[in-house]
Amino acid sequence: MTVVVRATHARGFGAGLCILLSLFAGPRAWAETPAFDWTAYARRPLAAPARETDVRNLDLPSRRLSTRGYTHFSSMSETPDGNLHLFSYFGQQHQGGRESAVVHRVSPDHGATWSAPRPILDGFRHGLDWRIGATGATATGRLIVTAVRSDLSSRRGAVLGATHSDDGGRTWSAFAPLVQSPPSPFDGGRSQMLPFGQIKTTPSGRLLMMSNLGRFNFLLSSDDDGATWQRSVVVESETPDYSEMAVQPIDEGNWVAVSRIDRAKSSMAQFVTHDAGRSWTLLGGLDMPVRGGYVAPTLNLVEGDEGPVVVLGLTDRTTGRAVLRTVRAADALASARRWSGPRYIAEGLIVRSGYQTGVVDTVCDRMVIADHREVSEFDTALDVSLVPLPEIVPNRLRPRHPSACPTFRTGAPAP
Repeated sequence: MTVVVRATHARGFGAGLCILLSLFAGPRAWAETPAFDWTAYARRPLAAPARETDVRNLDLPSRRLSTRGYTHFSSMSETPDGNLHLFSYFGQQHQGGRESAVVHRVSPDHGATWSAPRPILDGFRHGLDWRIGATGATATGRLIVTAVRSDLSSRRGAVLGATHSDDGGRTWSAFAPLVQSPPSPFDGGRSQMLPFGQIKTTPSGRLLMMSNLGRFNFLLSSDDDGATWQRSVVVESETPDYSEMAVQPIDEGNWVAVSRIDRAKSSMAQFVTHDAGRSWTLLGGLDMPVRGGYVAPTLNLVEGDEGPVVVLGLTDRTTGRAVLRTVRAADALASARRWSGPRYIAEGLIVRSGYQTGVVDTVCDRMVIADHREVSEFDTALDVSLVPLPEIVPNRLRPRHPSACPTFRTGAPAP
């Protein structure tokens, strides 16, 4: 499935929209926007019987943040003040064709507690479908959210743009088209490329995000805190069909990228660049069992005794498991066949569920990971887990686990 956003007409959905309209009413500034009345929203009947067959691995502290509404395509980042920010698509179905929004949650305590979701791009009051793109935090603390906007009341083309916040998400700039060089050939079209996952930062502060449309996968980079973006092609291919792609800089010029492959039974594909994205080399498929169910790659970098280690998160829909794998950064730049065995963090992911995102919390020596799973055709559960780094990255420099780091009881539901 190539990630393509199309402007389509909404279908009727009755009283559910009235509830959602009331949830998203109000000004856009965080300081003034009322929080969701999540308790009231949770009382509405499920559109279909819940399929609570999913079972999270109980050896990890985890908390369920929500179970109503279709929360999907989340992306997590950390600002220099230590706050974690989780951005998600929030709608009434899996993707596209109905009013939707992009919502924002904040954790001030290393992922132990989270704010109520607040809409930063609101389509419920304006007849818009918002598809969340890549999101991230810059070295200056700026939060950037990219998205594709489709107007459901007309046949105008989809618009790729961005909004940003310089005060920790309290207020947001007006959504504006993404300034690209060269100019985007897709502007005004019915289909639009959609950035995916997390915006990454190189040691110099350059921003990186990956995007795709049709047979093309793109790198977009910015040297001015996201004001403008330079676009270049990573790979052009009809078969295999590369789609969702994650990137992780190892240093200023050496980067690793991992891509989902659609329309083929294979593992994920690994790319590298040694010249800051000017050219890319395909290293081949990862050393994983060959099948067609791998989705949603995420990449993070952790410092270990023998140098930096790359952590890959993905979901295997064939087995219904969310997985972490690791490889020394030096090996990742040379081969796609040196990844560790899997560390399972969740199971029971069914249908179209399973997208995960996470960040490395060096203060508490753990990863904070969010993922979601479908519990009905119109609802997903959003979970957060705390994964101790020594369990996935051996030979840590200083395993700390400070007692001051908050946590939550294993499997505890959200209050």
